[in-house]
Order: sequence, then C-alpha cells, then structure tokens
Amino acid sequence: MIVDPRTLTLRTKIIGTLIRDARQFKEKTLEECAQAIGVSVDMFEKYELGNLAPSLPELEGLAYYLDVPIDSFMENSPASEDGKDKDMPDMQRLILLRQRMVGAILRQVRREAGVKLEDLARYMQVDISLLEAYELGQEAIPMPHLEVLCGALNRSVREFQDRHCHVGQW
Repeated sequence: MIVDPRTLTLRTKIIGTLIRDARQFKEKTLEECAQAIGVSVDMFEKYELGNLAPSLPELEGLAYYLDVPIDSFMENSPASEDGKDKDMPDMQRLILLRQRMVGAILRQVRREAGVKLEDLARYMQVDISLLEAYELGQEAIPMPHLEVLCGALNRSVREFQDRHCHVGQW
C-alpha cells in the first residue's frame, strides 16, 4: 500500500484552516504568531493557507502561545476562551530541540516495529534521505507526514507530543 499524496495535501489544508481559526479566535496577527514560533510571516501564512505543513513542535509552540489545546489542530476542537498571558519560553530553541526529540522517537518506533527505512520511504513515496533527516532531527516533519508515519507504524501521534518540557507541562 502506498500513501495517496492527495491525503497529505488535504490534511495540510485542514491543519492550515484550524491554525487560522485559532489565531483569529485569539485575535492575534500573522506577525505575532510567526514571531512566537520563530518562523517568517511568509512561512506562517503558507501554513495557514495549507501550502506547507508545520511540524508537531511548531504546532505545540503555537498551541502554547495561543493558549489552546494541541488537539485544536488535530481535531476541530473549540479554542479556549480563558487564556491568560504567560511568559513565553525561547520557542525557536524549544522547537529545534523538540524536532530532534520527535525524530529520535520516530527512529525508535520504526526500529521497534522492525520496519526498514527503505520500506517506509517507499510507502511514503519520499526519498530515503528525507526520512533519515527526519529521524536525525535535521528536518522538521510536517504534521501530515507524521500522521501517516504513525499510521504506518501503528502508533499514535500523541506518543510524539511533548509531555515533559515547558510546553508539555503547560
């Protein structure tokens, strides 16, 4: 079985819409949200338009900044109205750290499942070097890719979510 690229495109569009809805609900600008997670305004706008997909660490950082549950981007959950201002951690540094952690978890899960990198690359219809970069944390894993990888490895995205760092404790 091979992943239909339209599935990834559709999921990217859905995530973008959920990001935009949460941002508008919290009355934040594109600039504020982009700055909060350390990406350019152009990149953030591409996330909202569904042209590019953010990584799980970026979604975690955005959920923290907007004070909405991370599930707001996984499902169509309403944003929380009782958000309070909070001190922001160094989100760019945190996202890079989380990116490496997510990659390490992916490698561990793949090995535990006994799946070869080559087979997973073939399933995802991506170059093996991209999956290697994901596992080494050198490349952020777009959320739709992570969801498909989790499905292929019979795991939940929740296993990859931050549980111990600043954002996860929140």
